[in-house]
Parts: sequence; structure tokens; C-alpha cells
Amino acid sequence: MTRIRRFSLVLGLSVAATPVAAQSRVTGSVYDSLIVAGPLSRATVMLLGTTIVSTTDDRGRFRMDSVPVGRQQVTFFHAQLDSAGVGAPVFDIEVRAADENRVVLATPSAGSLRQALCPKLVDPALGVLIGRVRDVDTGNPIPEALVATSWMEVVLSASGPSAERHQVTTSSLGGGLYALCGIPIDVPVFVRASVGNQ
Repeated sequence: MTRIRRFSLVLGLSVAATPVAAQSRVTGSVYDSLIVAGPLSRATVMLLGTTIVSTTDDRGRFRMDSVPVGRQQVTFFHAQLDSAGVGAPVFDIEVRAADENRVVLATPSAGSLRQALCPKLVDPALGVLIGRVRDVDTGNPIPEALVATSWMEVVLSASGPSAERHQVTTSSLGGGLYALCGIPIDVPVFVRASVGNQ
């Protein structure tokens, strides 16, 4: 008699567990010192290089969960800042493995923005005027429009007072943005934009 022996073959598969990156929570607030001069509500806060975003509440506060521990970069966007041509800087933050990491984000100060837009402007009595040129009918931004403003100044000399007329012009950039440098900060000015011969 022939005996048939049956063998059971058990295969063992060894799988190495993939380590899960440490994560933490980031909370904070967004402050605007240029337009709102206070907490910035409804701003979109983004952790660069990820899909993690958050929206600030009425008091400018935000919260991000599941943020990887380590050095990260964060920035924010807001429609009101975009319309004025003001971009938020990118902030480097160090996320630690704690229950909460708190950061404060803010727009550039008026002084730093002035220096970036008008580096040759040194007179503290003069400032910079920022705006956007739009089509009155469609609301679309208009690039390459001529933007001009002028004002009168009274000059005192040995021969008596006299009036001097000053004018500053520039062209709008992409998105209709413009910046007029050297505008007096204590004199009302009228700004006019034109396209072609208009």
C-alpha cells in the first residue's frame, strides 16, 4: 500500500510597520496693520507644501490640525489685501510635538512696505499711494494705464510766497496695480487713470 503524505506549507510574510510622522496643532491669529489696522477676519491661512488650510474667524483666529512636526512655512491671503496689491510674507515656523503651537501672522508694516515700493523715498513728509485701476463697466483690472496725481504747494522765499505745482505719474502693472511714490501725506490729492488717449 502506498501511503500519501500531505504537507501543509505555511508562508510567513514579514511587513515592516511604516513609522507615522509626528503631528501637532498650530493655532494663531492674523493681524493687518495697513488697511484694517486690527485682526483680519475671513483670511485664508495656508501651510505651504501641504493641503492644510484654515480660515480666520471674526477675531482673526485660526487653527490647523495634523501639522507635521518640524520646520514649516505658512502664509495667508485675503481679498481686501489682494485688491490693494498687498501680499503677505511667508513665515517660517518651528512646529514642536506639543498639544498646541501658537503663531502670530501679520501684513508688512507701513514702513517696510514703503521701503520695498519706494526705496529712494527718504522724506518722512512724503508717502506712497497704492491702488488698482479697474474698468468702470466690467470691474476688470487694467494694466498699463497711465496713473497721475498733482498738487500745489506754497513756497516761502525772500521775494514772498509762491505756488508750485507738483505731479507724479506711473503705469499700472499686471492686475491693474499701481504705486505712486512721493505723495504728501498731509495734502488731499486727486488721482486720475487713463488708457491711450482717454
